[in-house]
Amino acid sequence: MTSFEDHSSQGSADVIDIRDPHVDVDEIMARIRENIRIRRARAEEAGLDFDALARGQYGIPEGTRFSAPLYDALYEANVMQDKTMVLLSLTACHIPVLGRIIQRLRMALHNIAIYYVNMAMSRQVAFNMRVTQILNELVKDMENTVPKNG
Repeated sequence: MTSFEDHSSQGSADVIDIRDPHVDVDEIMARIRENIRIRRARAEEAGLDFDALARGQYGIPEGTRFSAPLYDALYEANVMQDKTMVLLSLTACHIPVLGRIIQRLRMALHNIAIYYVNMAMSRQVAFNMRVTQILNELVKDMENTVPKNG
């Protein structure tokens, strides 16, 4: 039988401890290392810096006219354009007898507020997506028309 331990309360949220005699950890790690080696080789063949790619730094695409920060910012805008959502987040209420009633009231009020905030945020997301699309088109058009510096 496989057992899983959650270490998130111990400060290591990305660690899952699997205890199963049928799981060969060394084999899994060897596969991961081999996949990394293959990806590193492919990146080098394409003239890319694998370590920079792994850190999320995508650099300047081949034959472009603008600086790397512009392309990095444009990439981030494309990734983050629709990542807006407000979720319920309540702290515990430790008042005897009335605590449950207060908590239910707080939850109901928070849910109403979240509903209206998310409605407004959906309009913001639509705006963000349109602006990002326009920026993508603008950069593409400028790459084709602006003479390369240097």
